[in-house]
Amino acid sequence: MAKSIWNFAYFSWATAFGFYVLWHQDFFPPCLGGKGEFDLGWKGFPFKKHPYLLKEYILWTMGYHVGSLVNHFLGPKRNDFLEMALHHVVALYLFCGMYMFNAWEPGAVIALLHDIADISGNFVKFLSETRY
Repeated sequence: MAKSIWNFAYFSWATAFGFYVLWHQDFFPPCLGGKGEFDLGWKGFPFKKHPYLLKEYILWTMGYHVGSLVNHFLGPKRNDFLEMALHHVVALYLFCGMYMFNAWEPGAVIALLHDIADISGNFVKFLSETRY
């Protein structure tokens, strides 16, 4: 239960930071509250001038996934060990690819979408673990 609370708090913070960084960018889509177009994230590729704090947001969220991978292999083995190991490896592969391919803008929007989903997922997990 404590892990779900921690994850809920982390993803709430990460989502707020992501919105702060991406809110007024020309590539932030209206369906997330922006005023731009997602396709503009590729404008000027591969020699883009990245927005302020975008690198920090990407590295912070990627760092969470590195920690999750390490914790997964050092923690107790559960019945979904292989599936979650694959999930963590693929997530890191995508983050590293986004960073090295210089596709930070589209990758940051996708990372923000996953952070938003993880807020509600961890909240529901917390509620399901609570026993009266």
